[in-house]
Amino acid sequence: MNERLKAYLAYFERIATQPINRWEGFDLAADAPTGLHLRDQLALAALALGAIAQRADVDVDQRERCFAALHALIGRMLQRRVWSDYAEAAGKRSISLDPVADGNVGYSGLLAMMLGIYAASSGDARYNEPFVLHWSNDARYSYTHASLVATLWRQMRAHPDAAIADTLPLTSASLMAPVLWATALHDRVYGSEFAGAKLTWLAAVERQLLTRGPRWLTGGIFRATYHLRRRKGNGRGSYLEDARALALYTALAPDLARRGARRFWPMLKHTAASSFVAMRADQTSAAAALPTAWAYLLAVELHEQQHAERLLAYAEAHFGPQEDDGARYFQRGIAVTALIALGEAGGMGQVMRQQAAGSRQQAAVTEQVDGYEILHDPRRARYDCRAERTENGEAERAVKTTSRRPLRFNMLTKA
Repeated sequence: MNERLKAYLAYFERIATQPINRWEGFDLAADAPTGLHLRDQLALAALALGAIAQRADVDVDQRERCFAALHALIGRMLQRRVWSDYAEAAGKRSISLDPVADGNVGYSGLLAMMLGIYAASSGDARYNEPFVLHWSNDARYSYTHASLVATLWRQMRAHPDAAIADTLPLTSASLMAPVLWATALHDRVYGSEFAGAKLTWLAAVERQLLTRGPRWLTGGIFRATYHLRRRKGNGRGSYLEDARALALYTALAPDLARRGARRFWPMLKHTAASSFVAMRADQTSAAAALPTAWAYLLAVELHEQQHAERLLAYAEAHFGPQEDDGARYFQRGIAVTALIALGEAGGMGQVMRQQAAGSRQQAAVTEQVDGYEILHDPRRARYDCRAERTENGEAERAVKTTSRRPLRFNMLTKA
């Protein structure tokens, strides 16, 4: 592994494994619309570590360090301070404080994606054991990796366009993307077929969120939000939404991403040696740097080498790269550092690769989810899933049990 990636690993290891009550290096004040919320910082760092861990040039010790840092990031993601904004708002509305059960996809989707990254890269099935989202003694919510992804899958199936709300009644293209990644990663590891629900959502993106005609000056390939009750896209988009959504959808919907990117690249501003996304915000802020960092990742995902090199050159010149104690990071913050590191590690496609040599082998475990016995066994090839019935009484199935492809996630009949 090259020296830069070693230094990025040292940085993520340092911020992830510091004492659990310390958050040195994290921006604790950023709100969700900026794309710099604490949940975003944690999830992007996890993506970068997942990509580094899957590289062929990583040795066993470095890979284990990636897994340990990933585990620590997930532990931080479970802390109440990360989802406190949802719980406080839910308390005022006298609804469940559970940050997964009813919307809040900006958190639940990222958490499920992080669990998928850990399982896909490490082969460790520890999150098939219950973990708890703890708000108070009277508000404790237990999930496993499987039950969390199954909850998201049911929420998608409950809406005609497979949309899950973040702040009711709205979601967006970029907020839904981690859900698609979470289901795809679960399928990748366990052989489930949750990801089939993405087709309905992608059709809605094409129909309601992709804009037609001239772009707005601030971006606008995607509309800003999707209204779940009206089933319509709303508002002007932004450079951040465009770059983030396109980068996240490249591996999930390549044709959509390529068409969008052809409209996005002309938005870049250029200097003699670099390119960047111009923002009205303070150009020294993390918020101003974030669209350029996402654009760099998009260029990597699409193998646009010239764009990638010029965007990286701008980051090196303007985002304040720092190195100390063997760690490398950018002064613009964890999210920007993670996106650059993710791109340098090969992009999000790395996360979906086969488990690298040296990954741990999964053990078979059994759990109960909504009264169904679920057997996770990577050694078996049978998959029989009976999901809950729809309102009209017709049985919905997550997969066809006659599939000829060997599958490794066995959902057995109701106990």
